[in-house]
Amino acid sequence: MDKAIVNMPVKEQVAAETDMAIDNSSTSKNIPTLQELLKSGVQFGHEVKRWNPKMRKYIYDEKNKIHIIDVTKTLDKLKEAFNFLKEAASRGHILFVGTKRQASDIIKEGSIKAGAYFVNSRWAGGLLTNFQIVKKSLDKLISIEKALEEGVEGRTKYEVSKMKKEWQRLDRLYSGIKTLHSKPTAIVVVDALYEKSAIRECKKIGIPIVGIVDTNSDPDVVDFI
Repeated sequence: MDKAIVNMPVKEQVAAETDMAIDNSSTSKNIPTLQELLKSGVQFGHEVKRWNPKMRKYIYDEKNKIHIIDVTKTLDKLKEAFNFLKEAASRGHILFVGTKRQASDIIKEGSIKAGAYFVNSRWAGGLLTNFQIVKKSLDKLISIEKALEEGVEGRTKYEVSKMKKEWQRLDRLYSGIKTLHSKPTAIVVVDALYEKSAIRECKKIGIPIVGIVDTNSDPDVVDFI
């Protein structure tokens, strides 16, 4: 490894190694153009009074008391995150997290399309930091599904009802990760301010975090913004 990279902080090491490993020519095929980003409205942040000063360098201007994000920097950061995730996916699994109501269905649809794991209902405490305990719940979910698929002949209505209620509870929490067997190589959070529990656990066990950060958020809580 390059000596210059070795002397970098961990976050910068990951980014530098990723840039060396990935052919950036493939990035442009998958990243929206500047015009597409502007058309989708990603340049609009929150009200000026709700801003986080740490986001200052990513803010272009303000209009009608709303901060306007510098989308050229958004595009640069998007390319950096894309390249990192492409490399991380080659080493293991990516976990997408979006538990806000507005993001839930989009996260599920996009993750399934990408063949990735997802959490889109509620972050279960200890999901990553106490995974062996959570794994018991995942195994139980799979076991109940198998039992229901094989049929409920010989079971009482009460037993079947109880099984279905337990399946609904577990499926709501774990449907997107029920075959997860080891910690992901990276996690993507849709809202860095909202998904604090997921971010906290990832930091404890050293999982790199990619996150969407708005003008009211702290950009320092994620590794790739």
